[in-house]
Amino acid sequence: MPDITYYAIAASLLLISVLTHKRFLRALEARPYPDPLERYPSVTLIRPIKGLDMEVEENARVGLDTGYPGSVQTLFVLDTEDEPALPLLRKVIEEHERENAPGSAEILICGNPPANRTGKLNAMIAGLGKATCELVAFVDSDIRTDREVLRVTVETLMAEEKTGCAFAPVVVSERTRTISDAATATLMNSIYCPTARIWGQRKNWRFPFILGQFMVFKREAIAAIGGLESTEGQLCDDLYMGQLTHEAGWDNVMAPHANRIIHYGINPKQAYEMYARWITFSRTGFPDLLFFLPVFGVVGFFVASEFTALFLGVTGRFLPALAFTSVMLMINHTMNTVHHALGAAPKPKHHWWGGAISLSLLPWIYFRVYLLQGKIGWRGRDYDLDSGSRLNLGD
Repeated sequence: MPDITYYAIAASLLLISVLTHKRFLRALEARPYPDPLERYPSVTLIRPIKGLDMEVEENARVGLDTGYPGSVQTLFVLDTEDEPALPLLRKVIEEHERENAPGSAEILICGNPPANRTGKLNAMIAGLGKATCELVAFVDSDIRTDREVLRVTVETLMAEEKTGCAFAPVVVSERTRTISDAATATLMNSIYCPTARIWGQRKNWRFPFILGQFMVFKREAIAAIGGLESTEGQLCDDLYMGQLTHEAGWDNVMAPHANRIIHYGINPKQAYEMYARWITFSRTGFPDLLFFLPVFGVVGFFVASEFTALFLGVTGRFLPALAFTSVMLMINHTMNTVHHALGAAPKPKHHWWGGAISLSLLPWIYFRVYLLQGKIGWRGRDYDLDSGSRLNLGD
């Protein structure tokens, strides 16, 4: 192929990458908040906790200071008395009660899950059984809430009768400590987050699934899907719950206020395991391939440019190779710009290449998960999976 053809292809990819850069940034533009409510319904916050997430004690402490205008019940749900977070949670609750702060908090021990449930789903079911409030929220243990997110998410939920679940978007907020931090933060902040918001802008912020790090439900919507037990056998229960609520005629709506994820200090093995989980979740959680179009575009253009540049460099055609390298640089720049635009702490300069590492590895991890994955580790447990990445329950 003549060099001029390579230049034309590289120029086309570069133009599309620039347009993608602008599209991602538009997707992050601030949205107006919903109107305040005349009366704020009571909310039970169910927080499953397994192991020790980064800064879990501070997450719990801040999580009790909701700033919510209505009544709040918080349930920290653990498997057993042996959980390492238990003494930290007891300390936080004692502080909360000593200060006579708003809202109640208690610890619930739910026991180990049966074979047809993930640990998270088992904790959610146990928490729902003890919930006393009008609305029910489920909150991941690595989430750092502020004093607005619960109020805004409830306002989003209550704005329309047919909304069954409102969920908050997220941002991996902390300064990266390792190149693995930078790679995983790029995947979440620079691909997952803008992709979700691009979908939301097209669909009036209504989703046929739920991004479930922080989600608030009307009880009627949970009842309409047959309770949380309807998601037994699923690995990614929150995404699947969203499919069921959507099929039952309820809307899942993304709120306009984001939550922080506290996540840093991971090593390459942990980063790989996280990538594998997210890809595995996507197999059963996202029913519409249109959701992934921006992902396919970014990853596809980067990897194609990477291999083409390598091929041209090996064959001594350095100027065309440089043209494709410019495409890679533009895409990496897009990843870093979007990361910062979300409000995440700026990456150190030596971590700017985290995005390039993510995009280079994604195809390999993707195909490994699809072709070879039969088991996945998640929060201290190993789950056997069937060919559809659901829990393998045997005969």
